[in-house]
Amino acid sequence: MEITSAEAPERLPLTAAELYGLASFQPVPTELLHRISSWPLPDVARARAVVDAVVERHAVLRSRIVVGEGGALHREIDPVASPPLVELDDGQEPGSAVAAAVRSDPIRLEEEWPARWYLLRAPSNGGTRLGFVVHHVAAGDKGVTAVVEEVDRLLAGQAPAEPLALADWVRLRSTGACGERAARGALFVQEAIRSSPSLVFTDRGRRVPLPAWLPDGLVPSTTATSRSAALADRLLVLGERWRVPESVILLAALSGALSDLLGVPELHWRSLVDLAGPQQGGSSVVAYEPHGVLLRADASTGSLERRAKALAAQSMRAMRHLWTGDDVLVEAAHAESVRRGAHVDLPLWFNFALSRQRLERLVAGRARAVGGPAVEVITEARFARPGGREIGVFAAGQDERVRVDLYTHHTGVSGAAARSLLRVAHEEIMDSCLGRESRERRARAAAVARGRLFRGAAPGPSVAAPDSGGAVVETAEHATGVLDVPGASMTTVTPKPVRPASAGALRALLDAVRSGSALTRPDPERSFLGQGASIRDIPSVMGFLRARGWRGVTTFHLQSHHSLARLAPLLKRDESREPRFALLTANHPG
Repeated sequence: MEITSAEAPERLPLTAAELYGLASFQPVPTELLHRISSWPLPDVARARAVVDAVVERHAVLRSRIVVGEGGALHREIDPVASPPLVELDDGQEPGSAVAAAVRSDPIRLEEEWPARWYLLRAPSNGGTRLGFVVHHVAAGDKGVTAVVEEVDRLLAGQAPAEPLALADWVRLRSTGACGERAARGALFVQEAIRSSPSLVFTDRGRRVPLPAWLPDGLVPSTTATSRSAALADRLLVLGERWRVPESVILLAALSGALSDLLGVPELHWRSLVDLAGPQQGGSSVVAYEPHGVLLRADASTGSLERRAKALAAQSMRAMRHLWTGDDVLVEAAHAESVRRGAHVDLPLWFNFALSRQRLERLVAGRARAVGGPAVEVITEARFARPGGREIGVFAAGQDERVRVDLYTHHTGVSGAAARSLLRVAHEEIMDSCLGRESRERRARAAAVARGRLFRGAAPGPSVAAPDSGGAVVETAEHATGVLDVPGASMTTVTPKPVRPASAGALRALLDAVRSGSALTRPDPERSFLGQGASIRDIPSVMGFLRARGWRGVTTFHLQSHHSLARLAPLLKRDESREPRFALLTANHPG
């Protein structure tokens, strides 16, 4: 693509070496971040114009929201703005499949594009789309042969016949290309970019030197315009919370260094949850997003999710010295893009302690971004620093007794859909608290069947909620505790009394909660609420608290490095506020 001189900043205070580092997605040096934070606003404005132009003209894959039967929202690839999709038959070679597509394409590619971008979909891998670039292809037989050679060369991790433009590699990377051979190909190009001090950039097939201003290769991983806007909004929210200069946020989006800055992995953290019917076994890619891949929700995504969150936690710890302010307070299931409970997109995301006004603006922005009806369930819990100053809110529960905020922008969402949303959010939170590998889940299910849910549990009366609307429940995989949403019973749940933990464990747990103490090095197999409490005690503790007048008891998962001192004010009985509820947490599996 070409960027006019009016769009390109005349000069930005970045050296060629620094541009190389940003373009190749290397970690951004702290010194560079601090220096960029002092950029004058005109430079930032000019750079933003370049970003907008690049995103608009270099969009790799665009998608659109489509309203299906029953008002269900789903995302489809826009065939007009997207590259051609080549369907592979079983056993068909990738190069020959693309060559056949090129043979039927009347466009003389070398005249209109320096490269042609294709998407490849094979039926044997769950519909995964693999993107790659074909260079300088003519419509004749010679060009078809070149296609076969070029595709096979890239997939085998070998050098391309022509120098790959940096933008081409960004596209290759941003597809979330799957498969071992494709990964090797992407890594090869990445290493070539990093190790070549005299790397040649290409612009419409012409070799050009590394420009003094931001080149077109610095394309954000999120390349579709609509998603870029949503990402920019989110980044600005995070930047405001962390007091990060806008220029740093711009650089993060511009260079694709978002993963390095915020610890966001390339795969979407959570999955597409289909409320309309039971899940099929095994993970499968069900939709492509410009910034990741949506995986169908099932038990096999648990380890992926834990690895992603562990990666994010490491990144957060590594960069904590850069900015002041509070760390991430809560990870909660986040429901969006919902119509009548048919489909829910639930990425696990860092939810910051934002003001209610900011939350409301964020909800409204999401509703506009998806271009249709949207529901966002924000649970409510008040977080206070030592000293009592309130710094944020989130939600929990569904009815008035527990002060639920159910934002229904572009109304038309039924009460049943709202309950389904809360049910899914509850399951997601409990999964993050109590999720285990399949071996442990089977062992625990066997223990439940034998009537010994908690190891070392002393015999005692069953715990049940004293008032209507709550029941201690368990699923086939794990105990989920008190489900406080009337009418939102899970299809896999069989209500059953659960034996409480020992009186000593409960006392230790409640003492730890009331005193604000916590383990300094929590054992992943244990709750960090108290020395004597296991994760398996949580359902009983929830019932214990409800039986003693606590309302809207639920669980939230907090990062393990947070001290319970921050939660102590929440867990003290406050008669002046009705209703009041407790907050129970479980340790991060990582």
